[in-house]
Amino acid sequence: MDGGLSTADVVAWLGRWVMLAGITISVGAVSCRLLLGMVGQPLEPLPDRARRAASLGMWASFAVLPAALVRLGTEVMDLADPGQTWSDWVHLAGTVLSHTHWGLVWVVHVAIAVVGSAAFARARTGSHRAWTAAGVCAVALAATPAFAGHAAAVEHHRAIVMTADVLHVLGAGAWIGTLCVLASVTLWSEPRSPGRRRAPEEWGADIAGLIRAFSPVALTSAAVMAVTGSVAAWTHLDRVASLWQSGYGRALLVKLALVALVLAAGAYNWQRGTPGLTAPGGGGVRAFTRSVSVEIALGMLVLVVTAVLVGMPMPMPMTMPMAH
Repeated sequence: MDGGLSTADVVAWLGRWVMLAGITISVGAVSCRLLLGMVGQPLEPLPDRARRAASLGMWASFAVLPAALVRLGTEVMDLADPGQTWSDWVHLAGTVLSHTHWGLVWVVHVAIAVVGSAAFARARTGSHRAWTAAGVCAVALAATPAFAGHAAAVEHHRAIVMTADVLHVLGAGAWIGTLCVLASVTLWSEPRSPGRRRAPEEWGADIAGLIRAFSPVALTSAAVMAVTGSVAAWTHLDRVASLWQSGYGRALLVKLALVALVLAAGAYNWQRGTPGLTAPGGGGVRAFTRSVSVEIALGMLVLVVTAVLVGMPMPMPMTMPMAH
């Protein structure tokens, strides 16, 4: 952007980041509930933790709503003429929502977020039907960005590219989102929970079981993200040199570097941190908590860069106008 970064650009970026974080954690909440079922009783997956996972999913889905309003506002700002009145803005917003492809996707996106928030709220009671509904909504929410972003704007192989985009978002949710929720319901909150004064090695063994169940999910998700990310790069970059010659390519390189750091942190936690969880005294649990927090922070930075990428023009021509 030749004119520098404006306030509107920052607000648009923030809206996209909150949207991506909300989707990621919503998917992670459902994935975490499934993992809790694997290590607990099939129909009673450690109820306290499952309830906290549902609460996180509820708030994450709800956060998508203000983010959607921000995105609508920035879209209208891009289309509005200087000096228009408030009523003109309202009319323009209505036109965008009712007469554009982007607006239709926005309405569906918001509707799914509302239903998903309600489903997660109901899931806090332990309702299996509510969890199923929440899972469907989380997956549907993860699919909506593909219909209004870069994937929907490509000229060739659009169905393949959009499918890859949906799988990419789901992979991020199953990996980073699940890790966020797992850490929230165990490492960060459980020590303060009443009635959970267990020996550190007992608590560590419990967490180790969850991490062992999560590791295949993380590895599979990382593989899915690698493949689908390659599809996106192949589609959106006109030549290899665009990786360092275009703004989009340079931002993509930053994202790839951060993903590599997340992978390295995850490998360290799996190989070095997990075995130390059962060490006497609780030192292993504290060290593991710190290292997982670093991995999550890096994952959030990946979403930050992704939010920037979503709003950047691609080196290759598009058939549809970019949307926030």
